[in-house]
Amino acid sequence: MKTLNTFILLFIITVAITSCAKNEEANITQEASNAGQRSDILEKIHEIDAHSVKDVVTSKNLNELIEKSFEKYYGLKAENYKIEKNEEIDNGIFTLFTLVYNDKDYVGYLYSTHNSNSNKYNTVYLDIYPEDTTSPFSIVQSAGEFDELHRKYQMVLGFINDKNIKRIVVRYSDDTTNILDLSNENKSFMDVTLGEIKKANLVTAYNENNEKVFEYIF
Repeated sequence: MKTLNTFILLFIITVAITSCAKNEEANITQEASNAGQRSDILEKIHEIDAHSVKDVVTSKNLNELIEKSFEKYYGLKAENYKIEKNEEIDNGIFTLFTLVYNDKDYVGYLYSTHNSNSNKYNTVYLDIYPEDTTSPFSIVQSAGEFDELHRKYQMVLGFINDKNIKRIVVRYSDDTTNILDLSNENKSFMDVTLGEIKKANLVTAYNENNEKVFEYIF
């Protein structure tokens, strides 16, 4: 398996929150190293270093790949999960999924490659994050490199708690803006870009009337 030198920029650092419903602002500080939040499944998952796993997991489809990866790397059965989005970039596939374990919700992503000769998928990286129930939607920023060319990627993903949210708008530090439209079935969102790593400065959620529901300012 190709090494994925990934560093996780998991944070909610001094976030200015704007809520249309209450017109209030608050500051939230959250450390990525807060082991208390990564309880239950995450305590078991991070007993090993997923970045250094050398055994390749292969499968004929992405659902089976997720299940086999969880069982092989973490000794867990991924039963209550749902694939919400697949984004193909070159030969790689970023798969967004939600997972329920011990009655707690998690959002995660799988990065895999597809071998056209064998028509099988290979796991490169797999990670999950706990749902933040204190806000209408949660934010995780992840960035790293993949493949032998050391290409860089940037990812913004999160969990949707407020079902009134129908659109997520992500603005990056280089003023690039990406719009993610959500369906009624979406419980999470993901935005992936390639190139130089850049931070999301502003992530805003809107309802179906294009009214601002919630906003993170970094």
